[in-house]
Amino acid sequence: MRKILSHCPWIIIDVGMIYFHREDEFKSLCREIILGAKTYERLCGSRDRYVVIHFLRGLYTDYFKKYVENMRIPIYEVPIQYFLSFFTRPLYLDPYAYDVFTSSDVWSHDVFIIGGIVDKPPRKRLTTELVERCCPETSRKKIVLKGSVVGVPPEINSITEIILKTLLYNDVEKAIKDTMSKRDAMIRAYYELVKRRRYIKTIDDVKNIYEELSRWLNLDEITFRRSLKRAGIPRELWI
Repeated sequence: MRKILSHCPWIIIDVGMIYFHREDEFKSLCREIILGAKTYERLCGSRDRYVVIHFLRGLYTDYFKKYVENMRIPIYEVPIQYFLSFFTRPLYLDPYAYDVFTSSDVWSHDVFIIGGIVDKPPRKRLTTELVERCCPETSRKKIVLKGSVVGVPPEINSITEIILKTLLYNDVEKAIKDTMSKRDAMIRAYYELVKRRRYIKTIDDVKNIYEELSRWLNLDEITFRRSLKRAGIPRELWI
């Protein structure tokens, strides 16, 4: 496989909250971890520095280990603090952190930790709880797009891709746009339309918003129309 990036950081998936997952969430967790490994290998040429770590316990532990190990993903059954002691500049990605992830972070940190959590519906601050329980001294940052986490892909594989493509482009927003799904784009477009709804009076207003949003969202006309409908914008302005 052709290696795209010459420098690839370690990426750790912390599954310390595995016992919180329902069966459907657990299956999604496994899927996201495996897709993340494939993304890492595609961009870095191998998956040696993409690892799963923590003491595993709970109903799905044996199945999880078998499923993930069969995909050639290393699992380290050690406290995460111990594993991080071998690094000098770890960074935990937490959507509820105060500080914001920037392009310089991919060069100034040697390992990134992603919370191995899939919660449907989202349980607020579960990643923060995981960080504070397991490695409270580790720096935390959130990935945002134009000042908000709305529309930033939350999946483990997507976060992995954003980190690596930030290295590739040296641009977080470009990495997010390149990674986001149409659904992510629709969610963010809806969010932006609701904020601006009172100022949307004409067809030109709608066109201008579409032109602006499509510069930094993975947005096409069909996805934008769905966002308009969901946001309650009068049909005569966009039909």
